[in-house]
Amino acid sequence: RTSHNPPTPEFLDACDRLGIMVMDETRRMSSDPEGLSELERLIKRDRNHPSVFLWSMGNEEGAAGTDRGLPILTAMKAVSTRHDGSRLVSKAPAGGGSMGRFGFAACDVQGYNYADPAADAFHKANPKVPVMGTEQVSAVATRGIYKMDPEHGYVQSYDPYTTSGRASCEGWWSFCNARPWLAGGFIWTGFDYRGEPMKYGWPEIYAQFGLHDGCGFPKDTAYYLKSWWTDEPVLHLYPHWNWAGREGQETAVVCFSNHEAVELFLNGVSLGKKDMPRN
Repeated sequence: RTSHNPPTPEFLDACDRLGIMVMDETRRMSSDPEGLSELERLIKRDRNHPSVFLWSMGNEEGAAGTDRGLPILTAMKAVSTRHDGSRLVSKAPAGGGSMGRFGFAACDVQGYNYADPAADAFHKANPKVPVMGTEQVSAVATRGIYKMDPEHGYVQSYDPYTTSGRASCEGWWSFCNARPWLAGGFIWTGFDYRGEPMKYGWPEIYAQFGLHDGCGFPKDTAYYLKSWWTDEPVLHLYPHWNWAGREGQETAVVCFSNHEAVELFLNGVSLGKKDMPRN
C-alpha cells in the first residue's frame, strides 16, 4: 500500500520486477477539480504497471463516513472507471464502523483499519463483497531495545500490545489467516519514519511502527511474519544473549519459529520444550 500518496515510478518498476502487489493510493479524497485531476494523473501514469491491482481513494478521511462521502467517492470511482476500468477501487476507513455505509458504499472492496470485529460483522451481512485489511498492526518497537526508555524515546521490542489480542502483529495475522474470505492486509508500516511519534512527547520525532527501522534492518517481529509467510525454516530468539545489568535475573525469552516445537537450553541445561502452534 502506497500510503498516503502516489509512489515514485521507480518503486512501481521494482514491484513489477519482484512480483509485489500494490494498492496505489491517491493523496486525498476529493471531488473538486484539483482532486479529480490528481487522481486522473495517478491512474494514467500507473495503469500500465502490472504490480498495481487496486486503486485506493485515500486514507481515514472523515467525510467518507458521512452522507457527503457518497457523491465524492462516486465521482472518484467514475474517474477510475473512465481511465482504467480493469481494476477495483477501495478506501481505508478510520476503524471499521462505516464499512459498506455512506461513501464506502461506492467502493468495490471494503477496507478496514484495525477494527477486526467490524470485518466479521460486515462479511456476515455482505458475504459476496471483498474485504481486506487496509491497515494493520506491525512492530511498535525500537530495534534491539527491550525495556521502555522515555528519556531516549525507546520502545521495548517485547510487543507491548500482544496481550490485547488482535492489536498485535501476531493477533492480527492469526485473525486474518483464520478467515479465508479476508483478502490479506497491509501492515502499518514497512519502515520507521519521521513524524507521527507514537509514544512520547518532544523531543521524540520518529514513528516506530515499522517492521524495519529507518536504516532498513528488520526488527524482531519481522521474523514472526517470516515464519508464516515463507517456507524457509525460521528460529529467532530474543532478547540479548548477554544483557548487561541483568545478571542473575529471570529474563523472558521469546521465540518466533515455524518448527513444530522449540526447546530452550541455558548453559547446556534444558529449560523446557514447547509446541509451536501455527501462526
